Amino acid sequence: ALIYKRRNGTVLIIALIVGLISAFHIQDIIDILFRDESRSISLNTRSADTLNFLEGLEASSLFIGEGAGTLLNGRQAVENTFLWALWKYGLPGLIFWLSPILICYFYYRKIPQQSSLNNLGTAFFFGMLMLYIQTNSNPFLNNSIGISYSILSIFSLRLLSRKSEE
Repeated sequence: ALIYKRRNGTVLIIALIVGLISAFHIQDIIDILFRDESRSISLNTRSADTLNFLEGLEASSLFIGEGAGTLLNGRQAVENTFLWALWKYGLPGLIFWLSPILICYFYYRKIPQQSSLNNLGTAFFFGMLMLYIQTNSNPFLNNSIGISYSILSIFSLRLLSRKSEE
């Protein structure tokens, strides 16, 4: 609702507070959510991926990555697309994979709130937001369905922003 009302400062403050609270209680949250053995295996794999990334992180790999053929924790692809992009391609790769949501946000902001097209634009933007949230723990963004939805959202929001200017 705050994004819809364009209260960006409030959204940022809330995100930081939630992030800090989550960081202090992450182990409790993990214990509650992942008592199931299959989820425990998945969580351990994702944790090992992150630890392997942090152990192998160097300044040069942060800026230029390790390369497309390198393995992370013995695997070619990992569930966290953002970690995968940072490991393989460095900050330029991460910026590339974040650019669709930034473009969508740019076009979404151009649609006036009082426009009749705002609700449709909100649906596309929040669909992208959901895609990016899910991509944090599953490779949705860099598969064909995620890419297709990203392209659809970008062009739809671009069209809606142009039509709202008329």
